[in-house]
Amino acid sequence: MIVQLFYFTSEHVTVNDIAFQCDDKRIPLEINAILIYDSPNKISYAIAVFQDISQRI
Repeated sequence: MIVQLFYFTSEHVTVNDIAFQCDDKRIPLEINAILIYDSPNKISYAIAVFQDISQRI
């Protein structure tokens, strides 16, 4: 999903409607991601930060 969003923007992407579920516990997450290029149009790597947003909900 995040990779698909990068096709529409070359800057920063935030997604906050994802949840991690383990057994009976559900943790809502916000993901912030950015692509790093080593030359024009050549992606070198991506950085993504996953944050628990349980306190916001």
